[in-house]
Amino acid sequence: MMIDILQFFFVIIISLYLTIFIGRKLHLGHNLSVLIFSIHTLFCVLYWYFYTQVGYADAVMYYNQSFLLDFDWKPGTSFVISLTKVFTNIFGLNNLNTFLVFNMIGVVGIQFLLRVLLDIWPKSRSFISYMPYFIIFLPGQSFWSSAIGKDGISYLSISILLYGFHTHKYHYIIASILLMTTIRPHIALVMILSSLVVFVISRFPKGLSKHTLLLFCILSLYFGLIIALNFLGLSSLSIDSVLGFIDSRESLTMGGGSSYGTDKTFIERVYMFMFAPLFFEAKNVRALIFSLENLFILIFVIKYILFNLLSILKKIREPIVCYILAYSTVLIVILSITTTNIGIALRQKYMVLPFLFVLGAIAAKDYYIKSRYKKNIVEI
Repeated sequence: MMIDILQFFFVIIISLYLTIFIGRKLHLGHNLSVLIFSIHTLFCVLYWYFYTQVGYADAVMYYNQSFLLDFDWKPGTSFVISLTKVFTNIFGLNNLNTFLVFNMIGVVGIQFLLRVLLDIWPKSRSFISYMPYFIIFLPGQSFWSSAIGKDGISYLSISILLYGFHTHKYHYIIASILLMTTIRPHIALVMILSSLVVFVISRFPKGLSKHTLLLFCILSLYFGLIIALNFLGLSSLSIDSVLGFIDSRESLTMGGGSSYGTDKTFIERVYMFMFAPLFFEAKNVRALIFSLENLFILIFVIKYILFNLLSILKKIREPIVCYILAYSTVLIVILSITTTNIGIALRQKYMVLPFLFVLGAIAAKDYYIKSRYKKNIVEI
């Protein structure tokens, strides 16, 4: 018991130090980094309590399997179990302390995303200028990225990819794709394909890093396709194989009170994946909390993306805009078709939402610049 307490404080201290250190590198400030860490860790403890002491989640399976299975670093579940095994078997951490280690992964993801949003979102005297903070402190941002499992790693991968495109530091993009490959090779394949689309459509700044990224994407496309097919259990990319996979995913995610039928139209399934549950669909307190978050997301998407879609499309030759449009469109289609469970959708849509938040920030900045220009013309 005493060793667990000592390990708890050690993990907290190390995690807080790393948060502050990374915050300084990203120019976020000491107090802001501490606030991000505190809120994220609170959600980590809540997740640990609700899904290990009261309910059950995949995090419990990863933790238990780490004591039973040998190290196996194959992509997907095996990788997460092996990573968990490092902390449980080698360092002897208990369940909560292992959660706190994975919590740090999500904290770093939050920091990278916030840096991108703060750089892009227009500065004004309105409270809307605080939108980046409203976004990163959404409950789902911290809750789903704080537990043992794939979601925190996936979130970090997406955040550093957006940071790489925003800053034109393409080694971050390579690192992001490699990181995603360890847990979700099929998503990494979408990331690679989206990167190649960017090379075809948009204007990349010239430089050695551009050609390095292109070479990496071309090579990764071949190997990534093999890894993704093996991961998904597909023998080929034939129509029959893909349709069979979709059917198996639908049956896998069906069941339980949070499932919805496969008879819905494509638009309805996109809505269920991205915005459910809303108030009229909430059946408990947790669902009600997430319905507030979903209402925010729905309003954000309508106001900053749908209402500005034409101006966004005009900027498609900008690499980050082109990438977001390609990646988000493909992933929303795939996940909406293959997901029929609201609980799974709540977690997995955070592989898309950071991109939409950044796209909304770009649209907001463009609108603000045009509004200021028109105002200056009128004053003249």
